[in-house]
Amino acid sequence: MAPTSSSRALIPISLAMSYGLNPIALQPFQEEDGSIDMIGAFNSSDELGPSQHPVTVSITGDILYIHLGVTGAPLFGRVPKYRRSAENTIGDSYYPFLFNNRLVILYNDSQSNLSKREKIIDLTSDSYLAVTGEIQPLSPSSILIPLRKIKGLGGLSDKFKWGTLEIK
Repeated sequence: MAPTSSSRALIPISLAMSYGLNPIALQPFQEEDGSIDMIGAFNSSDELGPSQHPVTVSITGDILYIHLGVTGAPLFGRVPKYRRSAENTIGDSYYPFLFNNRLVILYNDSQSNLSKREKIIDLTSDSYLAVTGEIQPLSPSSILIPLRKIKGLGGLSDKFKWGTLEIK
């Protein structure tokens, strides 16, 4: 059943109009042995609300990982991730880099998943979120991670903290 104009506020407009997969841009990394790792995230956007005043919501989905070895079949993996952002998208990104011939991925995750994964930085009690799209390498084994304070309702403040991560 197609949504009526009165129910459109509850159903994403694009869901009412079409279905399908969104394209994914893969970022390649070449390892020392000639293997290639590729990584990308499923991203899309939806318009919610009445057609006179829709709100655009950015959706960041799973991170896809593909390893093309020198020999053998390709390996595929995914990092389960889902985030909807209406105001800002600083927590949506991830930062991939090669270290010791392995691809390492840093990203913001939901509280429910943090008990299952290793925490690198957790300043959520102070309302800081890692700006993974702005991480900068300092050396082959260390990176600089900016963290930005998030105001109530998801607004961005002008307060930052910085952390460094040394990978061993």
